[in-house]
Amino acid sequence: MSNKSRQNARLGPWLLLLLAVSAAADDHIVSELKRTYMGRTYPAQPSEVWNGGDKTYVREGGVVIITRHDLKKRWIVLPGRKKYLEEPLAAAHEKKPPSQPARIQEYGFDYRPSYEWSIRAASETATIIGLSCRKYIARGEAEYAEEVREIWVASAPPIDVKSYYEQVVKPNLDDRWLKIYQDNEDLRKGLVVKSRTMTEPAIAPASVIELAVTTVEKARPPGDIYEVPAGLRKVATRAELYAR
Repeated sequence: MSNKSRQNARLGPWLLLLLAVSAAADDHIVSELKRTYMGRTYPAQPSEVWNGGDKTYVREGGVVIITRHDLKKRWIVLPGRKKYLEEPLAAAHEKKPPSQPARIQEYGFDYRPSYEWSIRAASETATIIGLSCRKYIARGEAEYAEEVREIWVASAPPIDVKSYYEQVVKPNLDDRWLKIYQDNEDLRKGLVVKSRTMTEPAIAPASVIELAVTTVEKARPPGDIYEVPAGLRKVATRAELYAR
């Protein structure tokens, strides 16, 4: 046996182990969100995402959403209150029309701006958490309100960006932002690792929300991450879920 053959024979088991570990790894993204309002910056809110393709786990603050495409179910979990709600995926993804005020006197007191968005690529680039990123600026204009978002997008993050977009990003986009993503390949095939959103509401002080991704990796998920934790009470409605 040649030296090269002996070397390949020694490496064989290690290569198989590496391939097995890689196959078992899911996408893992950790981030934090900070909000500044009326001169006060509130404590950062942590967020964590695991994406296994047909299974996703998203934790934002005290709320966990587990989506199981293999079971056609979604669970909304409140670990702190020891409760969870199970929904069929068809119902979870169904877009409901906005509710209207019951009395004419209530119209206009819950004004939510409907922004018209435009987005452009800036000339700035930067390396953020080891990833090459490009800056985009999105501007939303509505009657009596304005919002500007500075977005840093990594073009080659070490995750399955197509699956991440379809399973995590896309379900949370409104119609206007869905069109922006559909028209912008860099957004659709990249990962937002940093953003700063400045909002000027109609009749309230301005606010700033900053997002910073701290971890992007392929990793083996905890064994029960896509399951409802033991010891939680199942409820029937969202009203019951969020009731104190």
